[in-house]
Amino acid sequence: MTLHKDGYVELYDHTTKEKETKNIAKEHPELVEELKNALNTKLQK
Repeated sequence: MTLHKDGYVELYDHTTKEKETKNIAKEHPELVEELKNALNTKLQK
């Protein structure tokens, strides 16, 4: 996942070459939120 300063999120599935280039963030909003929370928790330490 890549979280940009403007709030734009990129999330890629690296299990196949085709999926490596498709941003799936909008298709998985709950996973994006989970990853954002985990990242913010780590950054606050």
